Amino acid sequence: MPVNNHIPTRLTSQQQARAPRVLTPCIGVCSTGIGDEVCRGCKRYAHEVIHWNGYNQEEKQAIEARLDALLVQVVSAKFRIIDASVLEWQMQVQKLRFQQHRDPYVWLFDLLRAGAGQIQNTLQFGFQRRPEFSRLDLPSLKDDIDHEFFILSQAHYERYLKRAAISYGQTYILLVLYRCLGISFGCASAGKSRIPFGVVLDLFQYRYL
Repeated sequence: MPVNNHIPTRLTSQQQARAPRVLTPCIGVCSTGIGDEVCRGCKRYAHEVIHWNGYNQEEKQAIEARLDALLVQVVSAKFRIIDASVLEWQMQVQKLRFQQHRDPYVWLFDLLRAGAGQIQNTLQFGFQRRPEFSRLDLPSLKDDIDHEFFILSQAHYERYLKRAAISYGQTYILLVLYRCLGISFGCASAGKSRIPFGVVLDLFQYRYL
């Protein structure tokens, strides 16, 4: 499944004002403590798990928006919500924690995670399987969604954070190496090679984002 290249990373001031406080995405299953860069439980990155309590609301909203966008992409590929109001009513009846400002497909995943094996008629919950997944049981689909959500989150981390960090690390090493070799930047010095300053800027300004 391709990575969505339009993941929200920043909310407007109006969206921030309307959005309620962000609850922790933690579900009590954390794999970052054993070395995972992306948590297999909540799908946050390791540094986001570590620093979560120090983030302000805008930063938490940005993380929530990214997680929701990736999750909706996976859930909506397997299910279709027919009536969001029925789904919302069932969430209330089942006494499941959910936030109304979040996408109904996020609610649906929370519902499946809480009791996929207990749902006999999906129409009574306001959703249905897409035709190509009609033969699969809900627990299996729930597990598939969770796995694909993790794969997408991992791919997003690799593409937009890890590779960028490696690029900056490589740039720093190059600069240290050039200094050790006596190479100067932007101007000619006696006994030293000259590298155009623009090349250095290109190295620093190179982005994967």
